[in-house]
Amino acid sequence: MSIICAEILFITSASLANVPSDVTVTNGSSANLTISIIIGDPPKTETSTDSQVVPIAGGGNIEFSPDQEPFTSVGLNQLQFSLGNATLQYEVLCGSFLGCIDITLDLSNITATLVAPIGASFNDVGHADFNSTWRLQANYVVSSLLLNTEGAIDTISNSGFGGTFDANNGNVFIDQMYLGSILGDVPNDFGFIITLETTVGLAGTALSGNYQTLYGACCYQDGTCQNSTNIDTCISNGGYYFGENTNCAEYQCIPAVCGSGGPCGTIHGPGCDDSSCCDAVCDLNPDCCVFGWDAACAVLAVEFCNALPGNDNCSSPYPIGLERIPFTTINSTTDGPLLITECSSIDAGQNFVHDVWFSHIPQATNGVVISTCGLVNFDTRLAVYDGCNGELLACNDDADGCGDGTSQLCFYGEQGQEYLIRVGGSSGWGSGELDVAWCDFVDRPQDVAVQWPTNEGGNGHWYAMYSLADGATYQDAIELANHFGGTLATITSPEEQVFITTSMYTTMVGGVTAIGLYQEPESQEPDGGWYWITSEPVAWTNWAVGEPNNFEDEAFGMMYPDGTWNDATDAFGHALLEFESNPNLNQVTWEKDLGGNGSTYEGVIFPNRITWEEANTYAQEQGGMLASFETEEEADWVFDELGSFTSLWSMTYLNNGPWIGLYKTLDEWQWLSGSILNWNGWAPGEPNETGNYGAMFGSSRFFNNVHAPTASGELFGTAQLVNDFGYPRLKLVADSFPSTWGTWISDSIPENVIGINVSFRFSFKNQDGGPGDGFSFLWGDLSDTSGGRTSGGEWGISAFTEDQAGLAVCSRTYPAQGVNGIAGKWGSQEFAFAGVDFSSITYSDYQQAVDPANMATMYVHWTKENGVSISIAFPSNNPQVIWQDQGASPFDGVDTSNWNFGFAARNGAIDMDTLIGDIAFGYEFMPEINDIDGSPRNTFDDTYNENLRRSLLIEYESQANMCDGDFNGDSEVGVSDLLELIEVWGPCDKVNPCNADLDDDDVVAVGDLLVLISNWGICP
Repeated sequence: MSIICAEILFITSASLANVPSDVTVTNGSSANLTISIIIGDPPKTETSTDSQVVPIAGGGNIEFSPDQEPFTSVGLNQLQFSLGNATLQYEVLCGSFLGCIDITLDLSNITATLVAPIGASFNDVGHADFNSTWRLQANYVVSSLLLNTEGAIDTISNSGFGGTFDANNGNVFIDQMYLGSILGDVPNDFGFIITLETTVGLAGTALSGNYQTLYGACCYQDGTCQNSTNIDTCISNGGYYFGENTNCAEYQCIPAVCGSGGPCGTIHGPGCDDSSCCDAVCDLNPDCCVFGWDAACAVLAVEFCNALPGNDNCSSPYPIGLERIPFTTINSTTDGPLLITECSSIDAGQNFVHDVWFSHIPQATNGVVISTCGLVNFDTRLAVYDGCNGELLACNDDADGCGDGTSQLCFYGEQGQEYLIRVGGSSGWGSGELDVAWCDFVDRPQDVAVQWPTNEGGNGHWYAMYSLADGATYQDAIELANHFGGTLATITSPEEQVFITTSMYTTMVGGVTAIGLYQEPESQEPDGGWYWITSEPVAWTNWAVGEPNNFEDEAFGMMYPDGTWNDATDAFGHALLEFESNPNLNQVTWEKDLGGNGSTYEGVIFPNRITWEEANTYAQEQGGMLASFETEEEADWVFDELGSFTSLWSMTYLNNGPWIGLYKTLDEWQWLSGSILNWNGWAPGEPNETGNYGAMFGSSRFFNNVHAPTASGELFGTAQLVNDFGYPRLKLVADSFPSTWGTWISDSIPENVIGINVSFRFSFKNQDGGPGDGFSFLWGDLSDTSGGRTSGGEWGISAFTEDQAGLAVCSRTYPAQGVNGIAGKWGSQEFAFAGVDFSSITYSDYQQAVDPANMATMYVHWTKENGVSISIAFPSNNPQVIWQDQGASPFDGVDTSNWNFGFAARNGAIDMDTLIGDIAFGYEFMPEINDIDGSPRNTFDDTYNENLRRSLLIEYESQANMCDGDFNGDSEVGVSDLLELIEVWGPCDKVNPCNADLDDDDVVAVGDLLVLISNWGICP
């Protein structure tokens, strides 16, 4: 045996580097069994000893390390010795008055068993000593004049063991063994202790065995493959032995757990049901096949194996605590609801696609922050709901301070309540980490004015925020405060500032906020001569870093959203008002002696967002109805006196105001009062057919969509609209028809468009294989379609070439000379190009080609400022940018009013079907109005019932001197009331209180006319 001296701690657990061997006691072996009887209580004891040579048998299992000779250590896994029966003679108590007492000890069924595996290293002669524990078992009979007893010995003792090992060429021989003493007590009735000390002399004992010397590749259950592994080492550790001299590179080693378990995109125990995917993932992260298929494993499966995320649906969210875990939205669908407009962002609007879901249950009531801030590789969106299809609690697109379109939000979480977290993108998908932690939650005000209570350390004052008219000055803000009986806010302590910052939401939407701080003319700049408008001393300040700085003659105080101050020029969007007592701003009455209708209007703010129908029900329960602005004068007065307070508005990018009593029945907009909307109070671009309910609305940017674009427009050449296999498609040119062209042009868009967002699916079918010539997306002035101006293809369209104007995004599908790709052209001038391979979406089967799952999606984004950007998502892939922000300069000074969009394709010598589908065209335009800074506006939006809002305006009609039939509230039943009754003649609308239904039979008919006539004249 070759021996190497090494100081190695032998690992006794199963190891991938050990060579096992079964060993047995060699024939003819014997053991010297020595047993001492110890009688008495220590320290007064008497010992008598006898021994006998007995036959020995037994064996066990050992293993050598490393897995190839020369071995440096050995482990004893199992070992047991069985000794022959023995009869031993003793003389004890020889000093007693009885003289020596003879005792005979008969032992049978004697075994010594190793209790636990133990290992040791070899010394330079192959000897190993083990600090081992042994179990001695035997049956005994004790016979003597004084004592006759029998029983069983079963004792465990820490006994040394050792031996010299010779392991060579597959053979094992162990001799020079020893086993330490084992102590055990013998029960008796004499009141003293009888102890047996057993020593097994193994000088005449030897163990022998063998081990395999075959070495090759071994595949272990965790998917690890190891070359040059001993066959016994491999098999004893649960591995699969590929054969002698085999190499791992020649075989596939798949973990044993692969092919079973749950889907690879979900979280579960070790392994997953797709063997090849499981093998690939566990090769990257072996823990996935050992400890469990956690979120990180599922993400790898989605990214590398095209698996589907297990938390794709709201009904199967992944639980998440206060932690950060990996996630991916790759291959996910979109099952979350449309975002409300309050959640819209400048770049993405309400788009929320490819979402996955998480479930969070707070362990304590606190603010909860959800974040992808700097943790992902794509533009994310976040939303929190109280259940599937439940109430939206919070949302965010691009968080302040988070780059690359990442997101963060904070919501109020109650202990034990489950919240569903929706994570997705504004346009595409990606991967990263989601972080959940605690935050300081700041709620929106739930009243028009809020009080800083004295019992909370406050001053008892009330505060409100008012949105000023376009072009307002500091003096306008002062006069506005005086009008409502207050002043511009004076903030004299850090505590007051904290209360205002957390209780009265400040925003930059619509302009900066004026506070009651101003600088006297001719004062020392920049920080001299500052005073509060109430003459209070400026003893405490909260200037932002570097302020005041008198940039451009700044002499008026403003407040940022974080509560810090700045010196500003004389232009303000909002005024922070302060009142010494409750200003009762929630209700206002348009008095008749001021030209009003006598109605009282109330602004109501809910802690949670509500639908229009819920708002309507609440208003009726209060004895009123959602406000009906029957005249422009009424709308202006209510807006100035109540509707301009920002607490009633979302103050977001798309600024959602309160619900009002406007709704659509059939094709007509009318008020809940029964009057038809007969004046234009719509915001620019509204109504745009997005819903049948009305609300106040303001925005700094204005968007519209072309609904069902191919339902109108004009076809030219071979272009046709088809519906094949259930899929409506625009087929521009057809297979087997060479030398043809086809074009479709939309209706013109009247507004001055400054940006477009277009998406459409496209594919090709060529039965003979290979590509055709391609197609173009068109955007420009196509008012003149005479002659052949609409003919075109992958180079654009004739009209654009003739006019040297118009945008064409040209998809060239032929591979000749490497020019296949996407170009951008203005007129005939090319300004961008990038190569693209279209072969993956060119099919020989027509049904396959029209299937949306097999089509690519192109995204065209254009703005006057930045030019054109193009992205393409091929089937089952995330959108990839082809080129971006190209070709802006040709649009300088161009009037885009009445432009068209469209598609043009041609077949040259090679022909194919060019198929377009699922066209979505949205655009941004510049209205010809003032006051488009995003602040609250006295304009309406048509929206849908579930586009939730926090506030509503209730109207309570004047009850003074009114009688049945006095619909207009002028205290007289006359001709105008008769005309109003006739106008709503017929059944009452289900959402209309139907004020003309005087006899309460749910229909305006003859009975109501008779009631009105009976009350004709001045009301009593």
